[in-house]
Amino acid sequence: PLIAGFADYLENYGIIYLLNDYPNFSENVMWATNLFSIVKSATTSIFFVLIIVLLFLFGIQRFRAIDSQVKNV
Repeated sequence: PLIAGFADYLENYGIIYLLNDYPNFSENVMWATNLFSIVKSATTSIFFVLIIVLLFLFGIQRFRAIDSQVKNV
């Protein structure tokens, strides 16, 4: 989330810069802003997929622990 947050700030800064400099905007700033947007989206997606996988694995581990306790009773 820290990388996504940092990329979001840089993306916002780039958008503000482009809006203030309109119509004479820099193509380099445009590409950098787009890159920060992609980095933000990718890292956010990876983070949430990782959370879902970890919760799933934790759920399986918890289910197995409960199942083994029931069998031992």
